[in-house]
Amino acid sequence: MLLDNHKLGYLALVLTVLLFSTLELVSKTITYDIPPLQINFLRFLAAGLLMLPFTLVTLSKNHTRISGSDLIKIVILGVVNVTVSVSLLHVSLKYANASLVAVIFCTNPIFANFFDYLIYRKNLTLVKAVGLFLGTAGMVVIFYTEIFIQSADVRGIITALLSACSYGLYIVLAKSTSDKLGGLIVNCYSFIIGALFLMPVLLALKIPLFRFDLSVLPQMLYITIMLTIVAYVLFLYGLKFLPAGTGSLIFFAKPPLAILWAFLLLHETITLPFLLGSFIIMAGIGIYNYDLYKSGIITTEKSD
Repeated sequence: MLLDNHKLGYLALVLTVLLFSTLELVSKTITYDIPPLQINFLRFLAAGLLMLPFTLVTLSKNHTRISGSDLIKIVILGVVNVTVSVSLLHVSLKYANASLVAVIFCTNPIFANFFDYLIYRKNLTLVKAVGLFLGTAGMVVIFYTEIFIQSADVRGIITALLSACSYGLYIVLAKSTSDKLGGLIVNCYSFIIGALFLMPVLLALKIPLFRFDLSVLPQMLYITIMLTIVAYVLFLYGLKFLPAGTGSLIFFAKPPLAILWAFLLLHETITLPFLLGSFIIMAGIGIYNYDLYKSGIITTEKSD
């Protein structure tokens, strides 16, 4: 039985979440062996260059033409995503636990829905608002534990929150561009451009561009191939069939997975508030997506 486009979109986003839930875990294991900004520079530059031959073939085969306005949008996406958002995410791991960073980053749906309204004037129904409220409430429960009970480093919290905010903007901006040009083209060029914009920052901070301890090579390959190429292509593919706010909201499912990996492999403590917050977040997902189904945005009809 063939899946319709909306189901394929959700499947792609679920796979994306499974992959992204390991990002903080893997990055945390090498964050003291290689500068966080260098991790980000290398992963996106390498990913972009690996994707370049396939991108050029796609452009030629489909006779796709990138206009000046398209190029400007790709540059903005590269800077917002690579140079700013994910760089801040890697930096935050130096000051906070992997599970905490993962949870904070998952507030990006709140910002994505805000930017979706601000830029495209998308309406937010009462039911959707309840879903977002529950998701936010779940985050607050977790934040309270870390800040006031566990005494987490505020620098890690602030950088992770800024990362989530800028990633929410990226999600909204990426949808229209990827719909027109395709995820492969947008990812390839925005990855390379974002990495190039990051290069002067590394040079100014006297961080080496390409020299690093080869003991971290397995983690770098995983981050580059699975978490940068595969995950991003799946994510933008899913956004083709779903609203940007919906695509980002599914990242509310990431905290339980990230917490589980951190507990099993990094031996981080899972507290009751963490579990309670995760449950509230999952409830928010169900309510938000139920409203989309009732409004007809999500359909069970087969596509051609």
